[in-house]
Amino acid sequence: CSLENYTLGIFSRWGELLFETNEPGQGWNGKMQSESLPAGVYVYQISVHFVDLPQKVKSGSITLVR
Repeated sequence: CSLENYTLGIFSRWGELLFETNEPGQGWNGKMQSESLPAGVYVYQISVHFVDLPQKVKSGSITLVR
């Protein structure tokens, strides 16, 4: 299947968008605009859409340890 759309978002517990990418090979390094974020719990949301298949959205929490 061919990938049509991909989005990874990292959010604070209060819903503030801290990081976003549309590149499947790019991950989050625990920073927001070159500033290291504090250890804590963050929320991720991944949206993937392949050609001729329904869009899938997954979300959960991730704990950043420093």
